[in-house]
Amino acid sequence: MKLIKKNKGAKKIIAMAMLVVLSVGALTACNSGDSESKKVGVSQLVEHPALDLSREGFIEGLKEEGFEEGKNLEIDVQNAQGDVPTAQTIANKFVTDDKDLIFAIATPAAQAAKNATKSNDIPIVFTAVSDPEKANLVKSNEKTGANITGTSDFQNIDKTINVIKTVLPNAKKIGAIFNTSEINSKLQVENMKKEAAKNGLEVIEVGVSSTNEISQAVSTLSKKADLIFTPTDNLMAASMPVIVETAKKDKIPVIGSEEAHVENGALAANSLSYKEIGIEAGKMAGKILKGEEKAENIPVKFTDKARLVMNEKTMNDLGIKLDKNVKVEFIK
Repeated sequence: MKLIKKNKGAKKIIAMAMLVVLSVGALTACNSGDSESKKVGVSQLVEHPALDLSREGFIEGLKEEGFEEGKNLEIDVQNAQGDVPTAQTIANKFVTDDKDLIFAIATPAAQAAKNATKSNDIPIVFTAVSDPEKANLVKSNEKTGANITGTSDFQNIDKTINVIKTVLPNAKKIGAIFNTSEINSKLQVENMKKEAAKNGLEVIEVGVSSTNEISQAVSTLSKKADLIFTPTDNLMAASMPVIVETAKKDKIPVIGSEEAHVENGALAANSLSYKEIGIEAGKMAGKILKGEEKAENIPVKFTDKARLVMNEKTMNDLGIKLDKNVKVEFIK
């Protein structure tokens, strides 16, 4: 009987030893997997629907390339809350943390990331940048010539003019409001002036630098123009409810540049999908992280997948009627 007890005790010791070995092996494997995870820093200039969709799309695009948070991917999301110096601080921190890649959402965030990575080769992928070349982010949109590439939310102003002519055929004067500190906004308004002139339309522009100036600027334009145009401008996107409500007092419609503008009360927009350009940016990032591509060899990607979207409630409130043949996507 004593011999049997000893054998049982020996078996118990062996079983415990095997359990320890397996636990150590599992822990080692887990740590090994963690060491292979890629670290991505996400710098978002400000929180609003279009940029949020870009971020969601980016994560989806990375997943399509085989990178998933919690498995082989660590994502550090930081929001600058619209403050450019904060965007620079975020970018600098990502460099200090030695991220494998920085994803920058909107032009100022991308510019901050580029400034922060001048002395190293951390790759940058951006989105929601209208003209990367004119924003001095790349040498050319075809060949970036640096550690940076991405997707653009460039709007074809001629298509916006077509929207205006389709939805507001009697309009002659376009009031344009834009952020004076955002280069892409200035470029869009300049392009609007050129295209408007070709179509016999006049553009009256007012620049603002803060939300405090929005209401007065819209009120001024509403008394001079037949409609108000808002570019893909982060300040405009964040202020859209104020713009719409102020313009409504004079029954002036607002023509935006993205779906989120329309969701927030603008009458119409020729809008691309910010989630789609985010997905494309995520796929770019995935290829870079896998070592299949270098950022400098990936051309900036533009899209022409835009469509006419309209706010049905705003259209009814303004008493606007559409030709039955107009192809439109309504947002109620």
